[in-house]
Amino acid sequence: MLTPDEVQNDGGSLQVGGVTFKNAGGVAHGAVALRQALTVSSDVFFYRLGLELNGAGDGLGLQRWSRRLGVGRKTGIDLPNELPGLIPTPKWRNALFKKKQTDRPWSGGDNVNLSVGQGDIKANPLQMAVAYATIANGGKVVVPRLGLRIEDAGGRVLQDLQAPAARRLDIKPEFRQAILDGLRGAASAGGGTSTDVFKGFPIPIAGKTGTAEKGLGRPDQSWYVALAPYPSPKYVVAVTDEAGGFGADTAAPMARRILAELFDVNETKLVEGGGPSD
Repeated sequence: MLTPDEVQNDGGSLQVGGVTFKNAGGVAHGAVALRQALTVSSDVFFYRLGLELNGAGDGLGLQRWSRRLGVGRKTGIDLPNELPGLIPTPKWRNALFKKKQTDRPWSGGDNVNLSVGQGDIKANPLQMAVAYATIANGGKVVVPRLGLRIEDAGGRVLQDLQAPAARRLDIKPEFRQAILDGLRGAASAGGGTSTDVFKGFPIPIAGKTGTAEKGLGRPDQSWYVALAPYPSPKYVVAVTDEAGGFGADTAAPMARRILAELFDVNETKLVEGGGPSD
């Protein structure tokens, strides 16, 4: 099992079954452990982890943890017609292959793709917010709610709407802290993928960029999920732009603007005082 401090070599790419999986721009990050891999967004680090998990035990470790964190399942929000999304598995793909609905059965490359949120996965920003909140709060899988209570025309409370009991995950503290450290570094440390976006922002942020390749000539989808204030987050902000390109280019600046509103940060004054403008 990979530990938070175990080092992997990121040479910029990884070959699996004749397919070359690369970092963005083919950048090689060298020797990285979990914290640094999150900070600089080392895809190769997670490619290796996905490939390792594909061959460990029943090969479903990555899928199990994804679902435990709330990805690929309904969040339980109080809205109709919520869809669960999809966490792909060998059984799912192999069944499609038998029906001739896809060109190949499951391979290790599918788990490599899944390790960085690529391939056949279907997830939405609310699921990602639930997953990040679970890590931030120590393992409580919250059920998002819109309705808090029902009131009459005079404002009298007729009924309080209680959210269902939250599930709890047993996340090892050292793993959880390593993830949070990496997310904090990604928004504040040298080489962090969103450090430039949050430069000068007065609220400490932890967060991760994401860039989803959509293929077929379509522009990449931009993602960002932020936790604030760090290290005791009160808010999770999840942003995606379906044609936004790199996460740092579009979704991260959007998240900054949302966080500025939440924390009543006057961005105009920051610019006038010599701080950065998004």
